[in-house]
Amino acid sequence: MIGENIPDQHEQARRDLGASVARFLAEGGQIQQCTGAGSVPREPNLRSYPAPQPQAAQIDRKLLDQARQAAKTMTLSEACAQLGVSRTTLHHLSKQHGFLFRVNTKQKAERDIKRQARTKARAELVDKIRTYAHTSLSRDAVAKLLGISHQQLSKLAKQHDIDFPKWRRPA
Repeated sequence: MIGENIPDQHEQARRDLGASVARFLAEGGQIQQCTGAGSVPREPNLRSYPAPQPQAAQIDRKLLDQARQAAKTMTLSEACAQLGVSRTTLHHLSKQHGFLFRVNTKQKAERDIKRQARTKARAELVDKIRTYAHTSLSRDAVAKLLGISHQQLSKLAKQHDIDFPKWRRPA
């Protein structure tokens, strides 16, 4: 098989088939022509979407009115609990129809405190990076000292225009 010429193999198969047909005809066999089944055209794959139901529009209008009324006195979380609708649904309704829910002042104050704490921690980190930038430590060493990733160190150095050497200076 290996090294044999493929056309020779095909010719051998044709000769064997021809001999089999000749033997069949010599024994009195007859060749019948069969018509193929034919091709059946495929039906188009059209997706049909149901027509919008008039009830759905009324339900949405009713929910919209309820959400608008709730937005006057409630936060988004409170409205979700009262109306039995997801936050996402109420949020989309408020964006689409231009109304806002009340803000919980306690939660807002907590978020502001956390935001200020993050800003202060970032400012302290930037000060430490500025200090270490003038030493002969590598970026990797400074990142390990500060407990941050190399990527975060590079990002902070770029944002605050800190000229940080990329390699160690000779002593």
